[in-house]
Amino acid sequence: MQFGDLGEFVSDHRQHGSLIAAATEPAWNGYLLTVACPHGVVFERWITPEDAELELIRLARLN
Repeated sequence: MQFGDLGEFVSDHRQHGSLIAAATEPAWNGYLLTVACPHGVVFERWITPEDAELELIRLARLN
C-alpha cells in the first residue's frame, strides 16, 4: 500500500470537515482501513501485515 494515497486523500478532503476513520478487526491477511469525508467520499484500502510492518519501520526511521 502507498500511504501517500491516504495523505493525499486527507489533504484533499480535510477542508470539508472532520474525517472519520475506521478499521476492521485484524485477520491473518490484514484489515480494511476506511476514511470517510462528510461529503460521502470514502477512502478504502486493504492493509496487509507486510504493509503495516513496512510502514512502522519507515516511521521509526523518521524518529
